[in-house]
Amino acid sequence: MNRKVRALLWALMPFVLVEVIQTAASIFMGQWSAALYIYHFHGSTMDEFLNGFQSDDFISYFLDGTYLIYSVVALLVFGIYYSHHFYKKAHRKYNRLEVVDQKLPEPNISFKGYRIPMIIVGVILFVIGMMIVVEYVISALSVLFPVWLAEFMELSDASGLDDMTVTTILYAGIFGPIVEELGFRGISTEYLKRGFGFWWTCIIQAVLFGVMHMNALQGCYAFVIGLGLGYVYLKTGNIIITMILHMVYNLSTSFISYLPWDQVDAMIPSKFMPEVSFVVLVVGLMASYGGSKILAKSKKGVN
Repeated sequence: MNRKVRALLWALMPFVLVEVIQTAASIFMGQWSAALYIYHFHGSTMDEFLNGFQSDDFISYFLDGTYLIYSVVALLVFGIYYSHHFYKKAHRKYNRLEVVDQKLPEPNISFKGYRIPMIIVGVILFVIGMMIVVEYVISALSVLFPVWLAEFMELSDASGLDDMTVTTILYAGIFGPIVEELGFRGISTEYLKRGFGFWWTCIIQAVLFGVMHMNALQGCYAFVIGLGLGYVYLKTGNIIITMILHMVYNLSTSFISYLPWDQVDAMIPSKFMPEVSFVVLVVGLMASYGGSKILAKSKKGVN
C-alpha cells in the first residue's frame, strides 16, 4: 500500500473512535437514564410519564453522564495508545525511521529543558490571537452562510454546553481538549508524519479535527484552531503544550462570552469600525503567529 495512503488511513482512526465512543456513551446513558426514570416514576398518567422524559433535569442528567463516560473512555483509549505507540522509548527508534521530515522533534510529554516563561508568554499570545481570528472567521461565515449559524446555535442549545456549569468547565475546558489533543495532534499527526511533510501533515490533521465537529460553522473555525495547534505540536513535539493551549482557549472563550461586547462596540463610532476591525484582525494574526513561534522556540537549544 502507498505510504501516504497508509498514513492517512491510520490517521482516520481517532476520528472513527470519537464517533464510536460518543455513540456508545449516548446509547448506554440513554438506556441507564430511562431505566432510572422508570424505576423512580410515581406519576399516574402517560402525559406525566412523557413530560418527565422531556424535562430539563432528565436531559441534563443524560448529557452530563454521556459527556463523563465519553471523556473517561476516550481519555483512556487515546492516552494508552499514544503512550504505547509513539512515546515509549521502545518505539522511538522505529518511529524516527518512519517519519518523512527527519527534522521534526520526537513526541514529548515533559517540560524538562523548556523555558517556562516563554511557554507562558506564548500561550497568552496564541490564545488571545486565536480568539480574535476565530471570532472574525465566525462573523464572516455567519454573514455568508446564515443557515450555518442557525444550525450551530441549534446544536449548541441541544448540547447543553452553552451554560457555564461544572459539566461545561470539566468537559469543554479540561477533558475535551485533552482527548482531542491526544487524538488529533497526537495519534493522527504522528501517523501523518509517516507519509507527509510538515505542512501537509498540519493541514490534514486540521481538516480531520474540523470534520470531527460535524457542523459546518464549528468545523471551519475548528480547522483554523487545528492549524495553529498542529503547527505548535509539529514544532515542539510536546502534546502537553497543545493541551494547555486548547484548555486555556476553551475556558477563555467560555468566560469572555459573558462580557458586554455590545457596549464595547457602541463606544466605537460606526465610521471608524472598518479600520478598527482591520487593525484588530491584524493584531490577532500577529499575536497567534508570534505566540506559536515563541512556543516553537521554548525548548532550550532551539533557535
